[in-house]
Amino acid sequence: MKLPVSHLTPGMRIGLFAYCICPYTVGTLVLLSNGDIAQVTETDRNLPFRPVLVLLKTRRRVDLRRELSVVIKRVLTDDEAQAAIIKFKLEL
Repeated sequence: MKLPVSHLTPGMRIGLFAYCICPYTVGTLVLLSNGDIAQVTETDRNLPFRPVLVLLKTRRRVDLRRELSVVIKRVLTDDEAQAAIIKFKLEL
């Protein structure tokens, strides 16, 4: 069944698009607004930009759905991720 989208406002279309994608898959290494590096451990389809993370330095679990003062700045590059894996002795 195809849904008509012509009646949707631009904001509604963006929300629908965001709902259909998962920008941070489980295992992705990200840089947070507070400077910490974290690994995505869970995602919520209703809040795709607010996943659950584990901080690499402390191994503390952070749920961005509740920790509203922190945001993901960006995904680490391959070189940055490799350096983080070595620095924090991650087992992937």
